[in-house]
Parts: sequence; C-alpha cells; structure tokens
Amino acid sequence: NKFSGQELLSTFKVDGSSCSLIYKNNFLYLGKTRGNGQFGENITEKVLFIESIPKQLKIETDGEIEIRGEVFCREENFIKLSHRMHELKLERPSSQRNIVAGILGRKENIDLAKFLEFQSFDIIFSNKKHKTELEKMQQLKEIGFTIPDIHLNNSKEDFLNRINEAKDFIQNGDYLIDGLVFTVNDCSLHEELGYTSHHPKYKIAFKFAGESRKTKIEKIIWQVSRNGVLTPVAQVDPVELS
Repeated sequence: NKFSGQELLSTFKVDGSSCSLIYKNNFLYLGKTRGNGQFGENITEKVLFIESIPKQLKIETDGEIEIRGEVFCREENFIKLSHRMHELKLERPSSQRNIVAGILGRKENIDLAKFLEFQSFDIIFSNKKHKTELEKMQQLKEIGFTIPDIHLNNSKEDFLNRINEAKDFIQNGDYLIDGLVFTVNDCSLHEELGYTSHHPKYKIAFKFAGESRKTKIEKIIWQVSRNGVLTPVAQVDPVELS
C-alpha cells in the first residue's frame, strides 16, 4: 500500500460547487464548473463578482496556470443573500448548499455571486511541479488565494484529533463541510499512484454520515405508473436537514 507510512496532508472538504480557474499571463481568463469531469459550464461572468478570486495573480510567469477549488457560501453571507433575493422578488434560497449551484447556473442577476466565496486546493502549472502538497498550498496562499484549513498528519492520534476537529466544524463552523480530504504530501508519488475515472488515487475523501431526523408519515398515496404498476408514496411532515 503506497499510503503506508506516508505523511498525509488533510484539508476540510468544503461542501459547495467545484470550480476551475484558468489564468493566462497572470490574468483571469476563464472560470468553469467541473461538469462531467471533461466538459464544464463557463461561469467566468459570475466568478468575476467573487471577491476572494484574484483577477490578477501575484506571481512571475508567462505560462498558463489552472487553479482548482470550491465555491461556497458562508452563513453570514447566506442571510444577506436571502434578504437581497427577497428584495428582488426572487424565491428565497432554501439552503447554503443549494444556493451556490443555483447562482452559478443563473442567466440573470449574476451579480448575486458577490455573496459567494472561493477556496483553492490545487494549482497546476504548464511548466512547473511542486515537491510537496504543503508547498503547493503555501504558494496558493502567497499568490492571493484563500485555502482550506490544513494539517499534516503523522500519527494515529493526529488523525483522530483531525476527525474530531472536522466534526466540531460541521456543528459550529460558519460554512458547510462534509468531511476531510487526505492527500499524500510527497508529490513525486502522485503520478505513480495515478487516477481512476472519478478521482486521483493520491487523495482519499473521508466523509461523515449525513444528518438525519425523525418525521411523521401523514398519509400514503397510491400512484399508478403508465404500465399500471401501483406504488405507495408516503407524504411526511417536512423537516430541515443541513
């Protein structure tokens, strides 16, 4: 197991919408969603309103740079956004989780993106490689990006403490996370470990069980499909989760 004995970098797993930023000659050129992994939606007009996304990088390079990260909404800004959408006679957002994708997909009132934030977790140069994941994160911070909370894990005690920190943040933090991401710190192993069709093998997502609550079934409605199959559907008292 290539992970055995390796130093791992852990970051909070922000629960928002994935975003990739392309910079050419240090200036923001394109913003896009991850989409299906190969093709995403162009959201450049929206990301220009996000204050925590630098429009020009503090770095000396003439090549292309890709920054990957997550767009999210803090609780404080979610409240402000909700009031603003009400003033515009738009439907109030139901949750921090859903509103991010909703705003990034809007065709009008795109300035509402100013209530969103961006955290970066990866930087890809066309002509440079980093030695460690920690070095990569530190450079992201130096050139003007906000990065997730990071920690180097070396022992079982480290991992347990980190998991407890994430659990506490889920309950008391001011934005949504749904777990942790552990990344092999030694970048020389990244290419060797490779990728699946879904994710890099040098990263492991550690997610917590979803929130659950009890509710009451009010009644059962029988629905008939076009093939004549009867299916019972339960109507329940609404409860709010996350």
